[in-house]
Amino acid sequence: MKYKSVRIKTRPIWIEEDSEEAEIDWYYSLAFIPGDRVDSETKPHPLGHYHYPETMDDEEAFNRLKQCMVDAHLKEIEDYQRSLDKLQKLCFKPKQGDS
Repeated sequence: MKYKSVRIKTRPIWIEEDSEEAEIDWYYSLAFIPGDRVDSETKPHPLGHYHYPETMDDEEAFNRLKQCMVDAHLKEIEDYQRSLDKLQKLCFKPKQGDS
């Protein structure tokens, strides 16, 4: 079975020529994977790549990968928010006997 690949990545867009500040721009690329592979189940990966059967529509593969990445980002945000909430609740409590 033949497979294709879709990748979603980021690249910096420099705000000014001599600036170290950059904004992040997302882009995607499609590629045909030469040769046959064993017909096996594949899933989108949250790091931005997905090998899918050539019988699948490119847009469907792109949307599956994008949703996988969005879900992973939202999970990370939730994890960071829980950690931040705990950090904000942390209070200094002097130990007895400390001056």
